[in-house]
Amino acid sequence: QQQQQQQQQQLLPPSAELKLLRLTQLRINRRTIDFDGEMNGPDKLNDVLRRQVRDATLLQKKITESARELAARGQPPIESEID
Repeated sequence: QQQQQQQQQQLLPPSAELKLLRLTQLRINRRTIDFDGEMNGPDKLNDVLRRQVRDATLLQKKITESARELAARGQPPIESEID
């Protein structure tokens, strides 16, 4: 299973992964601005908007995790990991 994960991780070069992370982050930023405008409107926070905010929050967490994984792969191994 670990070997399969490594193969999946190598499908895209790190620069392409970083570009995808940036684009996704920009989408979330725009959605957040849209949410702010909608929450100041007459409907405040209805069920649909709540779900969209929750989905954006989950996506943000996934982006953060992916960015950390990408950064960790770019780091040289710690000496204790080599032994």
